[in-house]
Amino acid sequence: MNFYRRRPLASAISLCIAVSAVAAFLGKAAKLVLIAAVLAAIFAVPFILRRREKHLLFNIPSAVFVIMCGALALCILLSSFAYFNIYAEGYASFDEAEIRAVITEVKSQNSYSGLYKIRLVSVDGTENRGGGLFLDESGTSFSLGDVICVRAEFCDIKDVYDYGDTAKFSVFADGCVFACHTEEKADVVGICNDVEVRLAKLRDTLCAKLSLNLDRDSAALSKALMLGERDELGRLRRDFNYLGITHILALSGLHLAVMTGAVENMLLRLRMKRRLRIVCIILAVGLYVILTGLLMSVVRSAFMLVISYAASLVSEDNDRVTSLFFAIWVIILITPAALFDVSLQLSFLATLGVILLRESADDIMPSGKFRNPFVKALVRSAKGLLRNICASIGALLFVLPLQWLYFREISAVSVPATLIMAFLCEGLLILLVPYLLFSAAGLGFICQILSVPVVFMCRLCSAAAEWLSPGAQLISLRYPFALPIIIGLVIVLVWMMRKNFSS
Repeated sequence: MNFYRRRPLASAISLCIAVSAVAAFLGKAAKLVLIAAVLAAIFAVPFILRRREKHLLFNIPSAVFVIMCGALALCILLSSFAYFNIYAEGYASFDEAEIRAVITEVKSQNSYSGLYKIRLVSVDGTENRGGGLFLDESGTSFSLGDVICVRAEFCDIKDVYDYGDTAKFSVFADGCVFACHTEEKADVVGICNDVEVRLAKLRDTLCAKLSLNLDRDSAALSKALMLGERDELGRLRRDFNYLGITHILALSGLHLAVMTGAVENMLLRLRMKRRLRIVCIILAVGLYVILTGLLMSVVRSAFMLVISYAASLVSEDNDRVTSLFFAIWVIILITPAALFDVSLQLSFLATLGVILLRESADDIMPSGKFRNPFVKALVRSAKGLLRNICASIGALLFVLPLQWLYFREISAVSVPATLIMAFLCEGLLILLVPYLLFSAAGLGFICQILSVPVVFMCRLCSAAAEWLSPGAQLISLRYPFALPIIIGLVIVLVWMMRKNFSS
């Protein structure tokens, strides 16, 4: 399992990600010093290396590698400085102002208060297009697309939406750079129907249509897997938490990989040419992103996938690991706070684990030609099964440290539970794709036919999760020995990375 062997770009981007993570916590002056140090290293270090020895690293001169690392890191640092220290800090000077804003997402709502994601239209009459959080404590209810006008007090994001020490960066990753609250009653002065609001309404409409022919539990699981709506899961979410497989419910790269895999298999059966097949897959990914209402987690996962397929379109010999690292670099360059997005972290590590262990599975299986058709079919099926098992194990191993860090609970039965539940959820996703399309087209009679296998798969998933969850509690890694296990796993992975780096 080679991380960095013959992958200089992936190695350089790894260093850039580490620099970007550190820089996000630095102040303006410290970040400027770091930018200057990187800029100086780009010119000084290659000159020193060239004069002392002509050493090769990754089959390229060390001086070239240093210049590449410095250039990539400098781009990310400049983007981070512009986003955090200029754009976001600009809202820290706001105190109390009259705002006009559009409701772009209803996060929570009750009879006493409501938390909304908004996009500003103006602040004290001055045009402003920033995105942020709005806490209304007057008990007024707002709907998606409402244009409100109210006198609000600006505050720290953590005062409104606090989920721990990294809450500020998590909210930044969601596109929010400020927070404000009010106890006054806001006036609804209009309705906005721009693209962002229309897509969010489309997602809500699809959630409603997805529930028409399904019972409550089946509808809740279907909406979570297809559209990322997890508010109605209830007991099923508890079972997934016990098993340590909540990443299956998170709308991310796993779902896109399953759906693109199904589309690719269908196009292969139609004997479509490779380039045309890749174009169709990219269009299918774009359609799914639109159907989910441009959710940030889906957009980023789709971008990583599209970069990988686009590289395959240009060259048949592209390296998927390098494509993955390049995609994450572009995402962080565009939105520096995306580095702290849990969904992006899980998608990236899970995808990396899938790629690396699938490669290992291909090396294990025999590659000779078999004349007997029965043996050939058996070997092909065994290869497919082994690839799927290795992919699931790889995804689980790589997200294990993050699961413990964010959820503080990992079950020792996560590996078999992931294999079982991922297999069932993949089957459900394949059924939900045509079901969602037919329901969106208003073909109710076809949806009634498809609802039978959908409900069956939903109940099978629920029953499997309920059956596995009691055993997970007996061997849960919530105890003192959990941390040493995680640390040991990380040390092994880092050692492998170091070994492959030096090779």
